Amino acid sequence: DHARTSDVVAAVDDAVAHLGGLDAAFLNAGVDGEARPAAKLSLAHFRHVLEVNVLGTFAVAQAALRHLSRPGTLLLNASVNALKPEPGFLDYNASKAAVVSMAKSLALELSHEQITVIALCPGYFPTRMTQPYFEDTDTREEILSRIPAGRFGELAEIARTVDFLLSPGARFMHGGVVTLDGGTHL
Repeated sequence: DHARTSDVVAAVDDAVAHLGGLDAAFLNAGVDGEARPAAKLSLAHFRHVLEVNVLGTFAVAQAALRHLSRPGTLLLNASVNALKPEPGFLDYNASKAAVVSMAKSLALELSHEQITVIALCPGYFPTRMTQPYFEDTDTREEILSRIPAGRFGELAEIARTVDFLLSPGARFMHGGVVTLDGGTHL
């Protein structure tokens, strides 16, 4: 549970012990917003979204930094919503914009330690979180109409992108904000 710091620290410590070290980490914390206008947004849900998406990401970053080799990479999963907010998702939009800002701030602090920090801003891909949107025909078509490429992303595309961003080939991308969204951010 990304919202519980002790769980995060234990999970990172266990992974490092099992793998024998840590060269790079993909920080992929995320829960969706409430899908309602700001005036009707639940403060409790907003707080939960921030707790998981922002504080959970920070907790993983902090735990990973204790073990990360130099040179090393932290890749923070944000969202296209950080760059182009979606109406009705104030909680999610704000949380993912905070993740982009976190990546840039960490890059400023850590670049001199040979740690590359990058934010990835994916658009719509078939995941458990997006499944309800894909299953509802009207919602699916409305989302597709906002993607200039005219299609959703494929999991293989995000896997290849993450693989590159975690590789030595991306080490000069300090503070980079990478979109993978079929042009949705435009």
